Amino acid sequence: MVKSFLIGFFRGLNLLLHNPSKVIWICLGLILVNLIVDGSIFRLVRLYKDQEKIQAQMSQLNGRLAELKSRLKRARDPAFMEKEARDRFDLVSKGDLVFVFSEEEAPD
Repeated sequence: MVKSFLIGFFRGLNLLLHNPSKVIWICLGLILVNLIVDGSIFRLVRLYKDQEKIQAQMSQLNGRLAELKSRLKRARDPAFMEKEARDRFDLVSKGDLVFVFSEEEAPD
């Protein structure tokens, strides 16, 4: 029984091996199954997704970098520095009119 099964199996295998197109399809199928079982395809898909995320972050950071470079260029302008000093630190220049209000308590 086992002997006849083995003889039939090897005859079928011999016929299969004499047909190159079937051998190629079987090999491709085995490679695909191996890639799926190994997880390589899933890792490759994840890597592509990570690449897209990183590229989006890079473009966002490049935009931020351009904005900061522009601000740095403006900050070197003396007129901009004077305006910022006036706005942030309440500084005045010579000849400016300054109003000083006293803080009084409101009557009860």
